[in-house]
Amino acid sequence: MKLQILKMQHTVLLLILILCISPGISQNLKNKKTTIGLTTFEALDEKNYREAELLTETVKELFVESKRYIPLDRTTYAETAKYKEIEVQKNVSFINGVVAKQGLQKGAKYLIGGKLTAVEYADMKNGIDCKLSFSINISSVETGELMASETFTPGPIAISADGIDEISAMSTQINLLRNKIGNFIIANTPFSVEIIQLEKTKKGANILINVGVDEGVEKGNRFAIYKVSSIAGLTRKQEIIKFSIDEVQGGISVGGIKKNMVDELDQLINDPNVELSCEEIECKICFNNFKI
Repeated sequence: MKLQILKMQHTVLLLILILCISPGISQNLKNKKTTIGLTTFEALDEKNYREAELLTETVKELFVESKRYIPLDRTTYAETAKYKEIEVQKNVSFINGVVAKQGLQKGAKYLIGGKLTAVEYADMKNGIDCKLSFSINISSVETGELMASETFTPGPIAISADGIDEISAMSTQINLLRNKIGNFIIANTPFSVEIIQLEKTKKGANILINVGVDEGVEKGNRFAIYKVSSIAGLTRKQEIIKFSIDEVQGGISVGGIKKNMVDELDQLINDPNVELSCEEIECKICFNNFKI
């Protein structure tokens, strides 16, 4: 009898524990970082395999350092590991097919890749200049559909030399595009967050969202709140307000809004029939979290 009572008590305690931690689990799942599959950049000229690999690794670093995403570890692409140096470019279609397959298996949302269309080096008085052009493509893992594509071409720079060798020169040029690439990523791989609370102040209100240091959110990052509805089977997003992050408090970020928008936003947040989406938006001067 005592044994049965102890077992029942243990079961009840276990259920209580599960109920207590379930909201936390749900919250963490909502904020789980987006997994991406990083495909190998294709060089139109196979001789530029080094540059294509540099471009692949550079874009991967950008995603990792933004802290919003989890790129699949390229070492897990076992079937592609046998390819070395220029052979990668000769087998790029097969390699990217494997990446897409593993991305689907591991729940990746996006495939990121592109093409290195042109590279040209020129000797200068104090170093080497590099001119290049490349595109970045973002595709849906689930459908394979191309969602966005943009071509990047660094402009001329004011210094007389880009680097002491060709690869350093290319790295310098890619670095000039850091903000532009960052905005392209933000615009086409939405980072959605949850609104925790609207705190009214004398000047307006503070919006608290449930992301912070771990997700790489910093002061100056910008977000927008949209009203989401469905019309004829299509999703419509109406922008309600934009705001900038004023303070990051561990796992919470705080942004301010003006007084004339507080009542409308408060009503929308508390209306159970309204679906809102809070997403990061482009920012021209706040890419400390996009370092190349």
